[in-house]
Amino acid sequence: HLSGELFKSLAKVDMVHVPYKGSAPAVTDLLGGQVDFNAPGLVLEASGGLEGEKQLHAEVKRLSLEPTLARAVLPSYPVASTVSLHGTVAQAQDVVSVDLTALAADGTLTAQGKVDIEKFTTDGFSARLRGLDLAKLLGGGPTSTLAADLSVRGGGKSLNTLDGQLDLTMPASPIAGQTLGPVEMHVSAKEGRFTLGSLQALAPGVSLEAHGAATQEKVDLEGKLAAADLATFANTVGRLGSGQPLPLSGHGTLAFNVSGPLMKPAVSLVGGLDTFAWADTSVKALRLDVRVPDVTHPLTTNAKIKAEQVAAGGRTYDDLSATLATRGRDLELSVNTRGQEQLDLALAGLVDPSNEGLELTALTLRYPEAGWTLQEPTHVSWGQTVEIKPALTLTSGGQLLSLALRMKGERIDADTQLRAFDLSRLPKAFLPQDFDVEGLLSGTVSVNGRMSQPDARAKMTLSQGRYQQYSDLSFDVDARYVRDRATGTFSTSAPAFRVSSRFDVPVQGLLRHRREAVDLELNVDHLDLGPTLRMVGQPETATGQVTGTMTLKGLANDPRLQLALKGTDVRYWGTTPDQAAPVVIAPGDPVLQVGPVLGVPGMSDALRGTSADVVVLDPRLGPGTTLVGLE
Repeated sequence: HLSGELFKSLAKVDMVHVPYKGSAPAVTDLLGGQVDFNAPGLVLEASGGLEGEKQLHAEVKRLSLEPTLARAVLPSYPVASTVSLHGTVAQAQDVVSVDLTALAADGTLTAQGKVDIEKFTTDGFSARLRGLDLAKLLGGGPTSTLAADLSVRGGGKSLNTLDGQLDLTMPASPIAGQTLGPVEMHVSAKEGRFTLGSLQALAPGVSLEAHGAATQEKVDLEGKLAAADLATFANTVGRLGSGQPLPLSGHGTLAFNVSGPLMKPAVSLVGGLDTFAWADTSVKALRLDVRVPDVTHPLTTNAKIKAEQVAAGGRTYDDLSATLATRGRDLELSVNTRGQEQLDLALAGLVDPSNEGLELTALTLRYPEAGWTLQEPTHVSWGQTVEIKPALTLTSGGQLLSLALRMKGERIDADTQLRAFDLSRLPKAFLPQDFDVEGLLSGTVSVNGRMSQPDARAKMTLSQGRYQQYSDLSFDVDARYVRDRATGTFSTSAPAFRVSSRFDVPVQGLLRHRREAVDLELNVDHLDLGPTLRMVGQPETATGQVTGTMTLKGLANDPRLQLALKGTDVRYWGTTPDQAAPVVIAPGDPVLQVGPVLGVPGMSDALRGTSADVVVLDPRLGPGTTLVGLE
């Protein structure tokens, strides 16, 4: 019963529990092999049972699973069609016989054979697939009629005693006017040696071939991936599932090799792609030569990567060259590009004997707008503890950027320092083309505590700021976030406004309406409506100057809001066509209904006009309305 309720909860289906009138009838039917189960999306009809010691016979008359139910339990379930199964499973002593047939997406898969579960061997086990439509199976894409045959013979209880043969063949089948297949793989094992006699696979625009051998001590495998036309692959196999082609194109060849000790082999990847593109990123004349002597020590890699041109994010980088060279524990990395978007990166260090850290001794980064240099050696580790100590400090003229970090288990401690960090000297080659920001940032940011909810402290200033055509921008923030409370001060100014605030608020307390104290004060020293609306990308529907204060005090589940505004030469110039017809609220109107405020119910009367001199500024005021001396 409890298992059924758990299944209902996971699968989000409705089922009714019909209990037996006692344990005896339930046991009788269980031993008699009468099992029937029916729920939305799942049907099981089976019979069978024990027929003696190590004697078992089961017949699955019908097992059907709908994809909707499967995804309710396992959201990543990839199959889009109904899968059904029928057949028999029997055991006689240590030998299990299987004769099963599965149906899905117009295809039929039959599995037949006998397996000795004590010796883990088989005299012959085969699987035969016919007529499978991958588009129906995966829920979209071009139709296909797939066939395949799998044959297994032999076996063993350990790698040393394995003796057998596995053969997989898939004949060529049509897919979207192209050919998928043939595929052939032949693997044999004898006296602890595994041999991949051949692997050959053809798909539209792509082919793969490999061969090699392995033992428990070493491996020697080599192969080649040839991409004649990746766009063809993207428009056929790449459309399976979503129905949309992958954003992939290009052509080239890559050869790979895996050799050496089985648990820490050497790996190499050599070759190139004349062209390659994924979405809006493209590469011309890419050449790779990557060699890793020990995959368990990636910092022993020697690599050379070159490309005639790389295009990404609307920018083009010419003559890309990247080199990673290791000699013993010494490591050197260099990356550079030429042309309009220039970049030079050079790094040197000493790898830890454990290969879980790097002593960084030199680092320079240069691009047209600035050049950065490492001020002193630092150490970076990434084992059980991720740490940068002492702080990694880069300078560029009067600019400084520093980072110290320690992460272990669930705890993080990080400190960042900026000094005169010039936003106008960021590398434009790696920024969106519409990024148009200037200013000098100085200050510190610290994060400490559990990574799921750390405490934070920020003290930051911006001076000489500019955004597009708006200049003389600045801000100053001194804030803490400790145990869900945000406290501190904030001020910002521009020619169009000056605003400051003081706050002590429970962030989650406000969102969840908890009984926690709230204290917030916002002062508008100057606000020029027209330029401010333009700065935030809105039509200049109002002009004039406004000053005022706003306070929010009390408890987070029922705060009290007070707002006082004073306006001079305030004019409202009109509405957009999709807004409601304008309504003029006359001076002296006693009440303006506002709410809910901050999502807190019961605050619809938060603002009240009480003086005959008070004019309530409603967003529906008529075009051309002039409000002089608004208070």
